[in-house]
Amino acid sequence: MIAAAIGLSLLYASRIVFPGVSSYTGEFIDSHRNSRGAPPLPVTNEYVFWNGEGKKQTFYLDIFSKKEIFPDDFVSDRKYTIYFDEFTNVIVQVECIE
Repeated sequence: MIAAAIGLSLLYASRIVFPGVSSYTGEFIDSHRNSRGAPPLPVTNEYVFWNGEGKKQTFYLDIFSKKEIFPDDFVSDRKYTIYFDEFTNVIVQVECIE
């Protein structure tokens, strides 16, 4: 248990030092309450975007952080640039394109 705690602490500390943020630009498709996936929290929503190529991309954001990061509702068929943590796909910033 101690080894697991130390391992997780090191993992999250490395995410603070080396954030690994990427971006994805696409249209908002759908959102729903997250009951599986990462991070598995009851207050987390999944947001699905698609840029017209390949597979649809799913990102995560809890309802408390959403108020600070993007307080408005996502609108279908509107393009957004999503900045997200590569390891967890958690949204860290949103820009509306249209």
